[in-house]
Amino acid sequence: MEYVAEQLGIADLSVAKQYLRRPQTRLEHRWEIAEVDGWRDFAEVRDELYQAYHEGMEDQLGALGLVINCITLWNTVYLDRILQQLREEGVRGA
Repeated sequence: MEYVAEQLGIADLSVAKQYLRRPQTRLEHRWEIAEVDGWRDFAEVRDELYQAYHEGMEDQLGALGLVINCITLWNTVYLDRILQQLREEGVRGA
């Protein structure tokens, strides 16, 4: 501790020790950064973290489901036609 006090130019070491005993000292720097950068504690945004989707997205989710179903159907039909053609050509394992 003496080395740090010497580096910081603190003549009375008891002052530095008292400063470190303050309960908020350890957190003050984090608080300052959070305030400047606009950080929020996770406890404050708990509801936002658990929200599966934002309101008004139901139509978009429905459309996405429809598109995925169409792609799946297309792939199934396409693969079936390829397998039929390969079987007609006599390819083994098809």
